[in-house]
Amino acid sequence: MTNSRRDFSTCGPGDLVLANRILFKYGVVDGFGHVSLRCQDNPEQFWLARNCAPSLVGIDDIIRHDLDGETVENVDHRLYLERFIHAAAFQRRDDIRAVVHSHSCSMVAFSVSKVQKLVPVWHMAGFLGRNVKIFDTEDKFGSETDLLITDMEKASALADCLVDSDVALMRGHGATIYGRTLPEAVYRAIYAELNAQILLNSAAMGTFKALSVGECKATVERISPQIGAPGIFGCGKLNATDYGLVLLLTYRRDWKRDRVGKNTMAHETLANSEPFLLSDERLAHLVRLVAKGFSRCLQIRLAEHGVSFGHWTYLRVLWEQDGITQRDLSTRLGLMEPTVHTALEKMLKAGLIRREHRDGNKKKKYIYLSDTGRLLRAELEPLAVEVNDIATEGLQDGDLLRLRAMLLHMHANLSVDEASALEQGLSMPSTRKLGEPK
Repeated sequence: MTNSRRDFSTCGPGDLVLANRILFKYGVVDGFGHVSLRCQDNPEQFWLARNCAPSLVGIDDIIRHDLDGETVENVDHRLYLERFIHAAAFQRRDDIRAVVHSHSCSMVAFSVSKVQKLVPVWHMAGFLGRNVKIFDTEDKFGSETDLLITDMEKASALADCLVDSDVALMRGHGATIYGRTLPEAVYRAIYAELNAQILLNSAAMGTFKALSVGECKATVERISPQIGAPGIFGCGKLNATDYGLVLLLTYRRDWKRDRVGKNTMAHETLANSEPFLLSDERLAHLVRLVAKGFSRCLQIRLAEHGVSFGHWTYLRVLWEQDGITQRDLSTRLGLMEPTVHTALEKMLKAGLIRREHRDGNKKKKYIYLSDTGRLLRAELEPLAVEVNDIATEGLQDGDLLRLRAMLLHMHANLSVDEASALEQGLSMPSTRKLGEPK
């Protein structure tokens, strides 16, 4: 099998979105908590989501911050109150690339205990070492703070506890964990919490035996190279959509695009990765996700040419048959004539089409492409081909043929059902009439 392990120094905003989801799925964060990533192109900046529940973070929520905890560009979004934790961490430690701050309950328990220190009792948590420090805001800022790290002064004090350690508890608050890669920070945050749970149970049973200093070192050396292995956080916790993101973000940057030859690396990687269940994922939802992905990726490319996705659909018809009426165009697109009329008016102003009377008929106008609209075909159609290639990358020819056949079969089934409904006098109501009393 091809070695599919990624170079995690290339992690970006998309990976940070996934990290938020994984930490939420494992219960490390809930409505609060956050994870950051040092920018690959500028080590003096880092990526962090806007003030948003981790489970809801999307790619558009990721914002660049500087090492003072301020945004690089002006944004209207609310920011995390404790973003300064991340700023001070990256400012103090050049060797780290990711930071997790959480309020996971078992870790909090050890942050307030006067009896039991947080120590590793599990080989998966050797990174904790035998001297996890506890940061207490009261020591430097008095007994009337809200315990939050809301400025650089407090954040710098916390960073002092993490000069020679990658994990620190925060009294009555939570924990801050560093990683040299994003997967390492996520791994440590998850297994620190799980180790804390095991330790609580072990302590309740009586005496227990923690890992020695030597065992901590040996387990870290053994396990660290495994962090980031394909699907390590996927099975059992993420749903099909999330797990698809795991696969995508694990392999995507290693796929070599070859427009001429066959690309089997991605197919081979997916085929040999851990299995995941799609049985609970609705087909309609998956089809909608794919359709949305197609349109968004194409829209991004069309925008560079000053063409909207809506205009693209009209241009495609006119490239095939120029000089048709508005009604014909409406029929071909399956759209209402008023909708088509509005779009054509905009295309007329944009210089993409022209309207003409024909055969002396003053009532009927025919739609023709302008020279500009006609020449755009050579520029825009390759963009659609490119998006299609990206979407189907890693699929074999046989896979694509079967996929087309299945989609056509599903479309035929639904068309028969719709026709049957029409025969019974039923029809699709307009959106304006939905909800109106009968």
